[in-house]
Amino acid sequence: MFKKGIFAAILFLTLQGCLSFEPENTTGNREQQKTYLKYLNREVISTHGLDITLKIPEKFSPKPIINYEATFNAHPFYVSLATLISLDTLLTVHAESVEDGSGYLNYSHLERFDIDDMVFYRKDQCLKLDEKTINAMQDLRYVAKIGFDFGSPTYLAQLFKHSDDANKEIVLTLAKHVDDCSMIHGRFDEFTNEINRLIEINFR
Repeated sequence: MFKKGIFAAILFLTLQGCLSFEPENTTGNREQQKTYLKYLNREVISTHGLDITLKIPEKFSPKPIINYEATFNAHPFYVSLATLISLDTLLTVHAESVEDGSGYLNYSHLERFDIDDMVFYRKDQCLKLDEKTINAMQDLRYVAKIGFDFGSPTYLAQLFKHSDDANKEIVLTLAKHVDDCSMIHGRFDEFTNEINRLIEINFR
């Protein structure tokens, strides 16, 4: 069933709906801290049961992983975010779970997009966010702090994969600055093909 506003719970939780956050943590992984992602040998590895390994593309710099809790539509989420930056391009990996076991993370209403026989679902959008919106949301604050500006027109190509029970998910996002959002209509294939080219994905 289509769940209105579901993207808000996944990528840059600000984009739809209202959320409440625990205090921000931008210190990266700590041994005692729960995390769904880790870096090892120029790879991003997920550890929350929907386990994949993603090779970090050349020229992309990995930033510290952050982990936090959020609430969306009365559902509690736990999120780990890995962020990779290269010039005006941002790659992010979200590993996430809905903590109440409600099966909220279902993307089967979206267009299917396969990578090497692995099933993903896809969405694209272009946006330009104001400072108030950026400062209100943990993902956006962190991304801004490490140097990517969502105050400029930005095209997002997103690939989503959820577990069979829809309680866990992985989201891959490519964000690129563009001159004008009105000029990018219909370019989703170009951007998702770039994701496919940049990132080698292996399920473990």
